[in-house]
Amino acid sequence: TRSRTGKMLPPKLGLLAYVADAYLDGRTTAHNVVDMVRAGREFSSTRPVAQRLSRSWAAVGQSQGGGAAIYTARYATEFGGEELDYRGAVGTGTPAYIERLVQIAGPGVPPVAITPALTAYLSYILAGLRYAHPELGIDRILTPTGRKYVALAETRCVGEFEEQLRG
Repeated sequence: TRSRTGKMLPPKLGLLAYVADAYLDGRTTAHNVVDMVRAGREFSSTRPVAQRLSRSWAAVGQSQGGGAAIYTARYATEFGGEELDYRGAVGTGTPAYIERLVQIAGPGVPPVAITPALTAYLSYILAGLRYAHPELGIDRILTPTGRKYVALAETRCVGEFEEQLRG
């Protein structure tokens, strides 16, 4: 199964009806990263010894992957148990202070047209917030167009979504 960004998904996440931005749900993200490490080790266990994956591992990521690496750092030893030897994480371009961007958003903000890429990014953030924090009532503050874009963010890969926004 692939996510909306085209990345392969581990079975737990891939079984959901749709994939919200899991980087807003750190515990689930960390579980999925540790599950991928386990799956990789299991897959390689039948390979020649030189091709097997070590039980020692680290997480490295950029942007959304940076957020995943940082969340994984928090939970890796707990979720990996004795079978895995977690060594550390590097997260670069880690999403931070997104709430400051979302706080000022609204009709007419920003006062200029934004690119399809930024529209898609903001839509994915709002879809993730709606999933992770239903108590916020995200749909109540969106225009009909905003609700349409957030719904698209739940089902479209980024390239397809941006193309639809251009069209």
